[in-house]
Amino acid sequence: MRAFTLALCLALAPFAAFGHEEGHGHAHGHGHDDHAGHLAEAGGVRLIHAWTNATRGDVARVFIEIENTGETEVVLTGGAAGIASSVRLMGAPVQAGATGPVEIGTFPIAAGADITLAPDGLYLELAGLDRRLEQGDDFVMHVELEPIGDVEVRVEVEAANARNHSHAGHNH
Repeated sequence: MRAFTLALCLALAPFAAFGHEEGHGHAHGHGHDDHAGHLAEAGGVRLIHAWTNATRGDVARVFIEIENTGETEVVLTGGAAGIASSVRLMGAPVQAGATGPVEIGTFPIAAGADITLAPDGLYLELAGLDRRLEQGDDFVMHVELEPIGDVEVRVEVEAANARNHSHAGHNH
């Protein structure tokens, strides 16, 4: 199983842009910025544009851009949300014949590296939602990054068929 997880992480590497992208150089304090909660920062890590699709069932996939601008590796381990019974790091299947998403457990983000949790890649799965998520809603969740700890982000709910955040492409 460990070899499969490693292979999956390597296969998902195209979803991670190693090196820091120009245009994200605003200086912000910890927590949310003035851009309607699109940015949270802690310990040299920036979490940008957290979003999910509107839901009908009790499971949602949360997508987010994570930039490690610090000088040490951090590890994404999952999270927590008051509206869900669990939050797990998952990966879309990349192996022929795979029957569904695979639990990843943890994902290291090297110093100076960026990763985007996105449809058809890595994502945070919220299971056991206590309500339907409607387009235009938002909620707070905590993303767990070791050794930093929990980082609070505001997740915006996009259309059920959205493939990216409605603000994707503008810089913070």
